[in-house]
Amino acid sequence: MRDEPAGERVLSMPGRRDYPGAFNLFQRMMLRWRDLHPYNAVHAVHVAQPLDAARVRGAAAATLQAMGIGGLALDAARRRYVYRGGPVDPELAVVDVADDELDAALAREIELQLNRPFAIGAPLRFFAVASPAGYHLGLV
Repeated sequence: MRDEPAGERVLSMPGRRDYPGAFNLFQRMMLRWRDLHPYNAVHAVHVAQPLDAARVRGAAAATLQAMGIGGLALDAARRRYVYRGGPVDPELAVVDVADDELDAALAREIELQLNRPFAIGAPLRFFAVASPAGYHLGLV
């Protein structure tokens, strides 16, 4: 990885300096499929305390930045990508509900997130379904 700007983590491939990472067969198929019908994996955990959205967003940003997966640039036509690193501002959608609606609201939000396409440059997004007694934190 020569001539790499400071702070950038680049997956190298000879001859493609601007987007050095090449998609594998599965990733190429997913790019084609997402134009027809997006389908995403969703993971959710229950946290038994009130939601502090700023704290969750800050922890997500710090983790993503430390992992070096911020600054995703995608060239779908050439099937290339690069993670440029740097600060991350993760999406955190919050749905507030009453305690007795928490599980039903989580099911609705998971269904919505499964079929929602990603914005280019956002490899992950987060959501929270919150009630006064606790919340479910989701990762897509």
